[in-house]
Amino acid sequence: MPTMSLEEWREDQGLTVSKIADKLGLSISYTSEILRGERVPSIDIQLRVEKATRGAVVMETLRMARQGMD
Repeated sequence: MPTMSLEEWREDQGLTVSKIADKLGLSISYTSEILRGERVPSIDIQLRVEKATRGAVVMETLRMARQGMD
């Protein structure tokens, strides 16, 4: 199942960076760095992203980790 990037999801939902940061329990600046691709979030944060977006966003490193478990 194809997923979208967190930035695409944010835009699709009409949410601000601040709202996304609140949903994830992160600072606005850290969230902004993730959205711009300047930071690779930890697996814990990637799981938060997946949960907050109801599976619409699954970050690549989390996807790769899951494939390694198969």
